[in-house]
Amino acid sequence: MIAAVQREKGAVRDSPVGMTRPPGGAGGALAKPRPPAGFRGLRPRRSIVGLALLLTVLLPTVACMQSDAEMSSAALKEELTDRVFHYVGQENGVQLTGQIVYRSNGSILIRTLKGYLDGGTWRTEDENFCTRITLFRKSNKKCFTVTALPDGSYSTSHGFRLKPLKGQGFPGV
Repeated sequence: MIAAVQREKGAVRDSPVGMTRPPGGAGGALAKPRPPAGFRGLRPRRSIVGLALLLTVLLPTVACMQSDAEMSSAALKEELTDRVFHYVGQENGVQLTGQIVYRSNGSILIRTLKGYLDGGTWRTEDENFCTRITLFRKSNKKCFTVTALPDGSYSTSHGFRLKPLKGQGFPGV
């Protein structure tokens, strides 16, 4: 019941929550509970103001996290075309990385990290981005969604990450 009896500045501490009785145990009655050391207590008005400030800071952050939604067809065309991206992902058990450009005319240019060139076509269908890669995928169509991330890169629903490259050219662009 009583966790430990400790001597603390002449008072006897009977419980871990700081219940004390006067030195010598006068009357055996417990004195008023003491808050833990360093505890200043909460003042209701300051707590409400603090909570309001905290919410003011956190709500925009939460809103930004929720804005990582899949992109519409119009947004896909506007944000992904005629830009050079570094891509990283895995497909059919193969780790893939390199550079890719989705041209506004519907063509795709790819240069792998090892220097191999590939190409294909792209188009939007509903809210999906559909591609046909000539050599690697043997022109099989693959459709996926794309999500814009807060750091300016993009994530695809099939596990690829596209990071825009600035100031770096690509053959044929």
